Amino acid sequence: MDTSEIVKQMTQVFSNYEQAHSLLIDKWFEFIFLTPRWWLGISLGIIPWLIWWKIHNKKYTGDLLRAGLFMTSISLILDSLGVQLGLWIYPYDVLPFIPGYFPGI
Repeated sequence: MDTSEIVKQMTQVFSNYEQAHSLLIDKWFEFIFLTPRWWLGISLGIIPWLIWWKIHNKKYTGDLLRAGLFMTSISLILDSLGVQLGLWIYPYDVLPFIPGYFPGI
């Protein structure tokens, strides 16, 4: 297979992906955006941060944020792998353009 054929096929795959993503965005706006589950997802992404900010020990803010960043990074990598491999899906995404559930959003 020559280079031009590879480029042509990869362009077709990307075009199919772009069409599927556009359909996903349309359905998300139609069925999920501003529903009670969507508001619940927003609340569960914001309220824990507000509670943490109120009750955490201010002396250890840096250490807590570094540990949280490390754990968030690991969970995002593993979650993205699971979603991309088709092991699970999130039918009620808070934001449709982020693969998997992004903590804090």
